[in-house]
Amino acid sequence: MATLQKSRMVSHQLPIENGKTVSVAAMSSDGTALPTPLMSYYLKMPRDSACLISVNNTGKAPRFYSDPLSIPKRDIECWNQARVEKELRMIRTQHPALAETVTIPASWEDLYRYYDAHDLWLQGAWNLWTVINELGYQNEKLVCYHQQMQKIQNLGHRSPLKPAEMSLISDFAEGWISFTENRLMLIKWDGSHDILQLLSPVDWKEGGVEGLNQTQANFLRDEFTYWHRYWRERYDNPARFFPPDQWHHLGGKYAKKDSVSGPKKRFGMLLLSDWITRC
Repeated sequence: MATLQKSRMVSHQLPIENGKTVSVAAMSSDGTALPTPLMSYYLKMPRDSACLISVNNTGKAPRFYSDPLSIPKRDIECWNQARVEKELRMIRTQHPALAETVTIPASWEDLYRYYDAHDLWLQGAWNLWTVINELGYQNEKLVCYHQQMQKIQNLGHRSPLKPAEMSLISDFAEGWISFTENRLMLIKWDGSHDILQLLSPVDWKEGGVEGLNQTQANFLRDEFTYWHRYWRERYDNPARFFPPDQWHHLGGKYAKKDSVSGPKKRFGMLLLSDWITRC
């Protein structure tokens, strides 16, 4: 796989289910094998597709392809976690109302709501799938998170922490886990010791959380435990973050019995290993 030329398509097609687009694989500029839709996905995009993010970013009508000769050359990069998070911040900043409505996509076609054919082709449908999938997943978790915070705030005078204190501690926790090395430590935490021991003296000092009382420390502990579960779920079940029509590629517990050939299984495990490393 590593010797394939850039952007060369690899025939690992799957049966079409429910009329949805199947996937093949393409090599990115750094040699990573990426799932990608068939060419018909870009050429037969419905002309009434919303393409909300593309339209809002360009201020122009959606860009479609109808002729294969009109499709430009491309050299796709496989976005790492930092690049995905940058795109997420951009969407939440520039399209806050839209961002709150994003749900986990169920097929490649679901991306038509957000991007036009031009962006899907040049930026890479897999990269944009990862962004929308992550945004939808965060929205699911944030709903649960805000419900928990609301329950605490609804305690009113019985709540030992003021909203400003909770906000300060929450902001610190979210800032701390935004660094990859910290996030990996949090993922690997096994519960054998206090989760706050993951913090270094520099973290406590520079994060402005030195001298927390017991109640405040317990709240920070709950914050880290919540985010540990959030990231651990991603780490333990990476198949959830692939398009549904990639399941048969993955092998192991993610594939149906007797449905994976040797080459396809090895290809799927390559994708899986690369995803975990990049996360």
